[in-house]
Amino acid sequence: MRAGPVATVGLLLSLALLIPACGDQGSAASAEKTQTISREARAPVNTRARVSVTAKRCRRALGELLDSMESLANTLAVGLDYEAYLGSVNRVRATYADVGAKSLSLPCLGLAAGPAERALNLYIAAVNTWGDCLATPACDPASVEPQLQRRWDDAGDSLASAQRGLRSVGR
Repeated sequence: MRAGPVATVGLLLSLALLIPACGDQGSAASAEKTQTISREARAPVNTRARVSVTAKRCRRALGELLDSMESLANTLAVGLDYEAYLGSVNRVRATYADVGAKSLSLPCLGLAAGPAERALNLYIAAVNTWGDCLATPACDPASVEPQLQRRWDDAGDSLASAQRGLRSVGR
């Protein structure tokens, strides 16, 4: 599975935060940084308000995507034919395309957007598996059902993880 844009952005942001912290022990920059942190620690900061804004942005950006995937999961429980499933996955993909990953905070990317993207990738893998089978005359659709069920279960787990992550952003 190829890493999507949200995962790539999350990885790059985490590296950007880690790299500057490497190797500056004992340097003048390190001492400056310590003094800056000490001054910031003494200054009254309304972190709760900042966190709340971050959480709201994350929920606003990902809420519709997670809702559309939850709707897909609910319709899978009732049962779908291939065309209906393909249409549902394409609607989720369109919602995903509207998510502005560049504007998401690092906690939002890591806790919610990454698992949401994994869930979408699993739904897409399932539609591809099902479609490949239908395109092959010798394939019995019942033979791929265990693969589909496994991918759908894994997608549901990733979706649940994304929903938990979304709730925990800003705590």
